Amino acid sequence: MSTLASEAFLRSRAAIAAAGAIHAPLLGLKRPSLGEVADRTLVVAKGGTMPIRRAFMPERHERRIEVMHFTGAKPAEIIPDMLRDELSYPDMLAHELKGAVLFGSSLYCGRARHFLGGDSGRWGRLMSGGVVDRRQEVALSTTMWGSVYWANLLYEDLPLQMAAAEFGEVVSHERAEYCHEGAYREWFGLARPREFRVLSARKWVFLEDNGVSRHKLGRLRAMRRRAEGVAPTGKRVYIRRGAGGEKRTLVNEEALLGRLEAEGFVVVDTAHDSAEKVMAALLGAAVVMGVEGSHLAPAVFLAATGALFLVLFPPRRVLPVMTHVAAACGLRVGLAVCEGVSDEVGEFSIEADDLLGFIGDAERHFERDRVAVG
Repeated sequence: MSTLASEAFLRSRAAIAAAGAIHAPLLGLKRPSLGEVADRTLVVAKGGTMPIRRAFMPERHERRIEVMHFTGAKPAEIIPDMLRDELSYPDMLAHELKGAVLFGSSLYCGRARHFLGGDSGRWGRLMSGGVVDRRQEVALSTTMWGSVYWANLLYEDLPLQMAAAEFGEVVSHERAEYCHEGAYREWFGLARPREFRVLSARKWVFLEDNGVSRHKLGRLRAMRRRAEGVAPTGKRVYIRRGAGGEKRTLVNEEALLGRLEAEGFVVVDTAHDSAEKVMAALLGAAVVMGVEGSHLAPAVFLAATGALFLVLFPPRRVLPVMTHVAAACGLRVGLAVCEGVSDEVGEFSIEADDLLGFIGDAERHFERDRVAVG
């Protein structure tokens, strides 16, 4: 069979598999998960609990938290989650799949469909171009959230790639590359996996690697290892975020930056500065601060061990995931909640004296904690 004929056959086979899974609910058929259709499931690591250093949040800032605009969570639910001193996590599982196919942005197996994010799902595009192939044993190294958010790529997809390499050839679906991704992959020594538009394999391994587990923490710490070999610089860094993603506008940021620079902070802007400039500022830093968002994630891997990781939250968007990762990786996490300035969910402010007071309070809090533990 010629290469073109073989590719056409693989595309057609994948399209049929995708159509069956997509239309199953219309026929009244349950759409199972990939785990439910797996030929075999292995427990890679057992679930459990893990202690972390509790974050610091001033009481005056706790009172500013409002109902989350996208989940409806109330302050009474949010605060204990943000201030956890223990994380729980499920088993890490490896599902072995036979007869599965990657078609665009989804992996299909029987009636199961697992969406991986990205924009390669348009059928006309899928029936031509791209890399189409057949393999023996492969392991998927990408997630939906890693295809959408830069932070998730760093603390979910890259550790997943490290684990996937133990199970077969590491592969990915097609997705757009983040602007700074290449520089960070080079730093971590994790090359971008080969991407496919259509892929058939004799055996797929699909990993469930949810939460911050002890097993994942080992991989996250391996990603930090190179930075831990760098002498601490004592730098204090403020990271500005770009305009992408959900709106988060600190309306008085320009005025705040003047005060912070006078206090010795270095300011970097992820929307305009090169990856190399941002990385140089963060490497070995003693304090890293910025508005909540994916742009802060590199600090988890580059700041000095025990660095202050200070996050400014809009009052209706207080989220724990990155702060839990940072705490598990050995950073000391401080949480500042800003004040809303209008009906716009994404517009907020914090007074300069309040912000500087928060920084000082966080430093004193963790110094007392260090002395008490010592």
